[in-house]
Amino acid sequence: MRPVKHYSTSWLSLMIIIVGSVFTTQAIAQPSGKKGVLYSSSFAFSGHWYTNGWSANAEFTRIDDLHKKNFWQIGVTHLKHPKEVKQTLDLGYTPIGFNAPRPFIFGKQNYFNALSLSYGQMRMIGQRANKSGVEVSVKYSGGVSVGILNPYYLQLIIPIDNERAYIEDKKYNDAPELFMNSFSIYGSSGFSRGINQLSVIPGINLKAGLHFDWAFFDEYVKAIEVGVAVDAYSKKVPVMVVENNPRIFTNLYIGLQLGKKKS
Repeated sequence: MRPVKHYSTSWLSLMIIIVGSVFTTQAIAQPSGKKGVLYSSSFAFSGHWYTNGWSANAEFTRIDDLHKKNFWQIGVTHLKHPKEVKQTLDLGYTPIGFNAPRPFIFGKQNYFNALSLSYGQMRMIGQRANKSGVEVSVKYSGGVSVGILNPYYLQLIIPIDNERAYIEDKKYNDAPELFMNSFSIYGSSGFSRGINQLSVIPGINLKAGLHFDWAFFDEYVKAIEVGVAVDAYSKKVPVMVVENNPRIFTNLYIGLQLGKKKS
């Protein structure tokens, strides 16, 4: 069995420093006095890449004035345990009558996703000097989340006798000994397996960061965001079998937001 390569999350921290320093240098220059068109609202979609996961969001923003904006955000977040490592069964060939094995995560018990509803504000801290500059705002929000657990299924090799075996999809509770035996694992069963066995955990979400808007004078939203996201739940989330499962997930993130403004 050969572990698939995985990379340190230090790249995200480095990217945040680089993006922040470049954009802030442009944005904090002395304003020219040109205010541009003040739009009353906007609607945008964004994708955030977390140190351990990702999120996709839809956001409606009410623009009260040039320096303050209020927004509602609805999103879906996929959260991973820091110890998750993908592996693959490397036989050098595919047995006759079987599909090629899918990569799997050893010891993973559940997928964990969350639906969230948040309310927040953006406050401008750096006004663009000219039309080619960048507006910098502090962005923060908080709200409620519904964490959704979906059982993680593996294709397990079930022996019949010393020479014969078959493959069957099973979750951890169905066959704990085989599930935690790396020699019995053929591959993962896929996300759709067990979709009818969902359970929920209530929680809250908090997010704070910097918003870099380089289309302030346009009718379109074009922005990059960097910051910290915290998702906390009412109990520990059983993502892994033997690892210490967290109740609070803290992630750095970088994201891209695109949308349209209305006057």
